Amino acid sequence: MKMQTMTVTRLLRHLCLLLIAGLLSTGCKKDKDNAEPPANTRVPMKFTLKVTGADANDVLNFQIAGGNNDASQYGTVVWKVNGTAQGNESVLSFKTQDFIGGTKTIVVESVKGFDFGSLNIYCANGDANTLTVSYKAEVDGNVETNGENIAIVNGTTHIKNFTYRKR
Repeated sequence: MKMQTMTVTRLLRHLCLLLIAGLLSTGCKKDKDNAEPPANTRVPMKFTLKVTGADANDVLNFQIAGGNNDASQYGTVVWKVNGTAQGNESVLSFKTQDFIGGTKTIVVESVKGFDFGSLNIYCANGDANTLTVSYKAEVDGNVETNGENIAIVNGTTHIKNFTYRKR
């Protein structure tokens, strides 16, 4: 009887060791759902802003932002405005004074791809002259937002907020 008890105990001990080894070898796998997206999923972004008829009585504010989940956009050039590098700012703002005098167009392009971006628009007309606003957002070469020739008359506003990611 003593021999059978030792054999059963030894068998249970070996089974427990095998079970623990199996749990340890499969329980340490990295969760793919929470992993950061690879850098090649980042997409280029381009924004075109066009305003006609702006003067000092109007209030214009366009804000463009881009970023990466790992903050890798910092420390290098992030945006080009009308072909000129802007430094490492991840957010750019364009105000009324940037658009006064006839028709003004500003083209903003990302220097490298982003995980996400946004375009925020606030336009208010403060006088009798009609203000005309157009804006376009392209993400990975696809037009995502296209507001063309939006007329903003005296005393009215145009407010829009858009966010972008790779599809």
